[in-house]
Amino acid sequence: MITAIMLITTELKAIESVTKALAEMQDVREVYTTTGQYDVVAILHEKDSEALAETVTKRVAQVPGITDTTTLLAIRRYSQVAMERMFGIGFKPVEGDEESGGTGRPREG
Repeated sequence: MITAIMLITTELKAIESVTKALAEMQDVREVYTTTGQYDVVAILHEKDSEALAETVTKRVAQVPGITDTTTLLAIRRYSQVAMERMFGIGFKPVEGDEESGGTGRPREG
């Protein structure tokens, strides 16, 4: 499985129509409007690079109102719990996880 993050620039008036079109695509898992350099971020999951190329070049890039895209390939995924276990030292626990209080952070004193 390949995960790609698409950073998308749109025409100002097209943000809503672009996000709706992307959200309807089967392989687009998440769509966000953003502030900053890019207007929209889309998360794609594809079975292989050929399927990704098809989606990016023949479906996403053809959506009216998109003016530019940058596609990033994810090489490793870190869950929030794993990140907190690695870096969350000395914080108060949160309910839910019996060992760490729900966040993977060590219990205080």
